Amino acid sequence: MPKKPEHPLTAGLPGTRRASRRNETVYHVFTHGTDLWTGKRRKAEKTYRRFVQETGSARLYKETYQDRENDIMISEQCIKGYGAYPG
Repeated sequence: MPKKPEHPLTAGLPGTRRASRRNETVYHVFTHGTDLWTGKRRKAEKTYRRFVQETGSARLYKETYQDRENDIMISEQCIKGYGAYPG
């Protein structure tokens, strides 16, 4: 049976198949007054190590967003932490 074509007024609207996007994973590295958000784990790891050497403390979080533009986060996981919590 052939697929029913989408109605042009609903194509891409929330609640339709076309509107569904993949969740976005971002790595957040931070220390005292300095933050970096990147989609690349390797860059996040390097920055984390640099922050630890320079300041003696750092945190690396993996954040998954449903809609990053509107700051709708699904999960947040601390991957690494060193030293006192950056304030």
